[in-house]
Amino acid sequence: MSAPGNRAKLSSWAGTLRGLGLRSLSLQALHKARLKSGWYERSLPAAEWRPLDASVLGSARPVFRATGREELQDWHKRSLSSGSNGEGGSALAANASAAGQRIAGGELLYFSSSWLHRPVDWRTNPRTGHSTPLLHWANLPPFAGPEQGDVKWIWEASRFDWVYQLARAWGAADSDDQADVLATTFWSLLEDWMEHNPPNRGINWRCGQESAFRLIALVWAAGTIAQAPPSNEERMARLWMCVEALAQRVDRAMAHGLSQNNNHSLSESAALFLAGTALPTHPLAAQWYGKGMRHFVRECERQFQPDGGYVQHSFNYTRVALRDAFVFLTALNHYEDPLPRVVRERLIAATEFLYQVQDQASGRVPNYGANDGANVLSLSGCAYEDFRPLLQLLSWTLDERRLYEAGPWDEELVWHFDHDALAGGAEPRRRRSFGREQSGYFGIRAERSFGLLRCHSYRSRPGDADMLALDLWMDGCNVLPDRGSYSYNDPEGIGKQLRGTACHNTVTVDGLDQMSPGSRFLWLNWTRSELGGFGARRLDGWPGWYFDGLHRGYQREHLDVLHRRQVLQLDDEWVIVDDLAINDEQPHEFMLHWLVARDAPAGFQLDVYGPGEDHWLRESDLDEGASPPSLSVSRTYGELTSHNKLTRTVNQSESLRWVTHVHQGPSDSDCRLLPDGTLSWKGRSISPKFEGAL
Repeated sequence: MSAPGNRAKLSSWAGTLRGLGLRSLSLQALHKARLKSGWYERSLPAAEWRPLDASVLGSARPVFRATGREELQDWHKRSLSSGSNGEGGSALAANASAAGQRIAGGELLYFSSSWLHRPVDWRTNPRTGHSTPLLHWANLPPFAGPEQGDVKWIWEASRFDWVYQLARAWGAADSDDQADVLATTFWSLLEDWMEHNPPNRGINWRCGQESAFRLIALVWAAGTIAQAPPSNEERMARLWMCVEALAQRVDRAMAHGLSQNNNHSLSESAALFLAGTALPTHPLAAQWYGKGMRHFVRECERQFQPDGGYVQHSFNYTRVALRDAFVFLTALNHYEDPLPRVVRERLIAATEFLYQVQDQASGRVPNYGANDGANVLSLSGCAYEDFRPLLQLLSWTLDERRLYEAGPWDEELVWHFDHDALAGGAEPRRRRSFGREQSGYFGIRAERSFGLLRCHSYRSRPGDADMLALDLWMDGCNVLPDRGSYSYNDPEGIGKQLRGTACHNTVTVDGLDQMSPGSRFLWLNWTRSELGGFGARRLDGWPGWYFDGLHRGYQREHLDVLHRRQVLQLDDEWVIVDDLAINDEQPHEFMLHWLVARDAPAGFQLDVYGPGEDHWLRESDLDEGASPPSLSVSRTYGELTSHNKLTRTVNQSESLRWVTHVHQGPSDSDCRLLPDGTLSWKGRSISPKFEGAL
């Protein structure tokens, strides 16, 4: 590499390291040093299960509200008779019972979508059949090569989501005998897991956050299934024995979770705080309580923006972080300590933000950012992508307000609160267009459509190279969707491709990503962006909302191209203007990418106007049959859904403009591009071409 190239590379690394922060880097270095030195093996030795003292067991408490079967069945009956929104009570009960039967039959639900037979040792990848050894977790790297496959397929069964699914089936059981069978299934699975995963041995102890999820599930179960006759004293003692071991694992190896500056630290600190609350006379209870409280409050303030944006640039990870917050808030109710005002304000803002980006009919939000299939502490029959259960729960927890009228999403309120949470009507807030400039999200709402864009200069680790990408919904259908994650470690590299710019609704230059790929989960040359304008104002006589932004992701090394995108919402028609300004006078390959849902509403049309040999061309045909990554969306982890795609490619050394017109049904707007590059819509025009920076 040339000297200038070396300097550019060093500069990009330096910028990235500044973004990660000295604290995170120091904690990561500490974690790696402890791995290599054997500190973890000495501090958390591989051992057998150790009984707890009788005094500790005698004071153990479940923390979460103990909900009885009678209360749940009463809600099912009232839901059926009231004809509330969504599924009736009988359908919900049937949904829960069917899941319980499958679990009792040896299956587990992976990532809320795939029923697979459970590996007998819990350490085997159910897709590849590869079994991991029973070594100390510090000697088992999570990314161990193609023979192991994606470690998340091993960890998923040990997140203990089956605890909640069995509990729902237990609550819906028609008879006491049937309920006891389900409770016995819970204990059989827990005892089997403990037999095959002794403390600190095996891949399931490798991740502190996975241990935290497991701990939360067991403490929650102590107040539900533990009510059933099969839950004798001996079994309860084993449950609390497991909670203690998990708490120690989280406590002593928390440096890694804290170094991530993401939901790992929130999950681990909330679980540690919960453990100190559940085992109040344990010798380490005060330490767990204090450490959990301190880190959760600090991390919550660090990770949530005042405007509701979340540090991981991911809506599903925002949901995980808010689940962690609910655990923390529930445990905090057992003390007189007040919730710090800044934490309360940040959580309310995050809840409101997710509500504002939500599709009203389905409860879905854009599949924006990393999506690893997590939906911890889920206690409803709603679809994985439906955010209403969480938002209803958080809104009541924080403000004692319900966002939605009665429906299946209320089941979580039944589990966690008394009848007051279900009484009275909802207080829905109006969804409207918004600009969240701190976190860089811009949403535009029309009567039947909604668009979301990002214009942001990264200050925390980005997930996808997708600046200025447009996510568009029409009549409840995500017609121009985001990609999702698929997998963090698949042999084909599909997950890695989905993170790239070419797999988003934006423009690529010379086939490059907007940022340079670094190591796993790390980008270099973090994108810088500038907002030119946003709001409900007229521009050159155009009605409706308007967005104007640019990014500088293609200004690096020997490349100097600016991408500016303007989005115009015109009733329920959308016009997207992409300008590419070449400042290096070199020829470049420009490619426009639109991923289009195959189930788009009838009459959906996407027209692209671009440069031809001597005139502007309109093209609207869709490409089919390309390779899966370029033509697919991962709405749940490990699965791909086929979509259509429109791409347009131009090679030239002069600046250019593309205009995309999205509408449903015949358009009377006479939307067209004139030879001079002026866009005409219903007699109005926007003429200035993009020339340099804003």
